[in-house]
Amino acid sequence: VVNALSDLMVVQVARNKELYEQRFSRGIPQGPVARIGAAPNRRGTTVTFHADEQIFGHHRFKPARLIRMVKSKAYLFSGVEIRWKSEIEDGETPLEATFHFPGGLADYLSETLGKSTTYADRPFAGTVDFKEKFNTPGKVDWAINWTPARDGFIQSYCNTVPTPEGGTHEAGFWAAILKGIRAYGDLISNKKSQQITREDLLVGGCALVSCFIREPEFVGQTKDRLATTDAQRLVEGAVRDHFDTWLANATKSAGAILDFLVLRAEERLRRRQEKETARKSATKRLRLPGKLTDCTAKNREGAELFIVVDQQDAVHAALSWLAPVCRRRWRRMSVRKRCWAPGSSASKQSAASCKPDSNTGSVKQADTAPPARTGWRAASVRPCRSIR
Repeated sequence: VVNALSDLMVVQVARNKELYEQRFSRGIPQGPVARIGAAPNRRGTTVTFHADEQIFGHHRFKPARLIRMVKSKAYLFSGVEIRWKSEIEDGETPLEATFHFPGGLADYLSETLGKSTTYADRPFAGTVDFKEKFNTPGKVDWAINWTPARDGFIQSYCNTVPTPEGGTHEAGFWAAILKGIRAYGDLISNKKSQQITREDLLVGGCALVSCFIREPEFVGQTKDRLATTDAQRLVEGAVRDHFDTWLANATKSAGAILDFLVLRAEERLRRRQEKETARKSATKRLRLPGKLTDCTAKNREGAELFIVVDQQDAVHAALSWLAPVCRRRWRRMSVRKRCWAPGSSASKQSAASCKPDSNTGSVKQADTAPPARTGWRAASVRPCRSIR
């Protein structure tokens, strides 16, 4: 791709203490491989290219983005030394730099977390060669630690290609961590450890995973997600044994991490319970009788129901229907009956109270003379405490 999109590309190869070179332009060789001369202290390949301006116009490279990519390669290949040199001055990126990280991903994670507080003094990191354990070419590198100072994250790679959407290698890694945490909880008789899920591991969990496998399969052309089925089995089997050993040896860090994850699991369950309670409350309000659908309140202040009828007998009928409903929802209630003559604000008024009997719990109406039949009647019900 680089060859086809470059108006000039020069490839130099140092081999057997000799230097060879070949030039290309837009994918077309400009001549055969030429021997340049002796190179006794040089080895490797150098590729120099210039982007075709007919395709890219006058766009230029961004050194900040390139140096991040180069630095990540140095982390992924622990022990490799990469020398950076740039002729573009942007005020942020150094013109020359050397990257060499013997610790690999562990050094990368320590630099990313900086001075943040962590539950383990040193991250759980390691490297496993698939050839030794599964007789399959490839390997996996990882590093993980937990911190309460920032949100968790995971960066995964397959053959040095970033996979921001994860994939089977991430699934195998988290499966190994989750099973190891639960097994350690059973070992120390912590029953709450079984409540921990992958969601809890991601809270404060900062992880880096890199695997190398043959003929990887990705989802889509952008290679954002790994789809190789065997990667999950290989990564899980490689990480699980080392994680169990690390937890058994670093008991202080293991106990702190387990307590942190148990707290996150309890908080998650509490939030779920609150959501279920709110959902049930909403459903319960919808299942009330039609006349009471909009009359539910959590506070007793302002909680009053008015029923207007045109006959006195209908008032008693409404109260007899309303009493069992109120008795189920309130310990005590008060009922007032008011009578208004047509055209007057309060010509006549009489009151009656309705309270449950302290022994039987049944509702009885006090002995009060019924008001005169003077037009429209209204019954008012007030709860004496908030609705459950």
